[in-house]
Amino acid sequence: MIPLSDPSVKFIGLDSHLTDHPHYFVYWLLTNKCTYQCSYCPEFFHAGTFDYHPYDVVIKTMHKFPDPTSVFFGGGEPTNHPDFERIIEDTPDHITLGMLSNGARPLQFWEKISKSFNTIILSFHIEHAKVDRFLKTAEHVYLNAKCAGRINFPMHPKYWNESVEIYQSMIELGLPVTAKPIVTDFGSNDETSIIPEYTSEQLSWISVANQKVSSLDKGIGVYDENKKLLFRTNASELISSHQTNFNGWECHVPVISREIRADGLVLTMGCQQKKVVGNIFDQFEIRSNPEICRQKMCWCHADIQGLKKKI
Repeated sequence: MIPLSDPSVKFIGLDSHLTDHPHYFVYWLLTNKCTYQCSYCPEFFHAGTFDYHPYDVVIKTMHKFPDPTSVFFGGGEPTNHPDFERIIEDTPDHITLGMLSNGARPLQFWEKISKSFNTIILSFHIEHAKVDRFLKTAEHVYLNAKCAGRINFPMHPKYWNESVEIYQSMIELGLPVTAKPIVTDFGSNDETSIIPEYTSEQLSWISVANQKVSSLDKGIGVYDENKKLLFRTNASELISSHQTNFNGWECHVPVISREIRADGLVLTMGCQQKKVVGNIFDQFEIRSNPEICRQKMCWCHADIQGLKKKI
């Protein structure tokens, strides 16, 4: 992999972001209620301090997004929304759906709803997940229903040997899995970094594991000044190899993306440069101007895949 600091590198992002009509992306925290309370997850994401977003507000808001738009539900745990299946059924035609879930719902639930999703990312959290049930769910989602996506596996240094064993079992089953280093506070402060509990050997293992991921799982393109593709990668590979310092780059995430928080506020991006541009209960700005990155580490997968230009 060419370092992003190499002079030949000028752009990074999804292919669809290089067009005159880039695909719009919304990361939507439907709730901050969660069935898990992982030790590395900030309280905001699981405290349950906000009500579920009302069905009618969700549908009305989705109608405001441009064509085409991908809406990606997260949380908390989005599948616990009481109207989750109804929201899926009534999603506007110009919206494609994705979600990030801990996969804790029964297998029958996934058999029922997976066909409605273009992308499903399951997160395996070793502190809480039931391994056998999770693997059966993952096999259905990725091997039977053939949904796009992957398993995000935060490799917990406290449970390192067990984590490696489970990761290897996922690989042997043919499941798309990426090993993730845990970052401090999920990027909720200006000094986001990989947690210090890892040994150098463990970080090296994560980096090597992600380099072995199939090219089909590497949707982020790295391009030269003529927008010629140099190579493909993914967010986990970039984070684990310390390649997400875009300080000084022109970031187009505010142009092509929005994040909706559990309290209903609409933000330009997920990092500390985020700006509030309204809320789903009133009105919000659909697009904003690009910004010059001032961060030392881009941690959010959605932000990492957004178009960036080296200037």
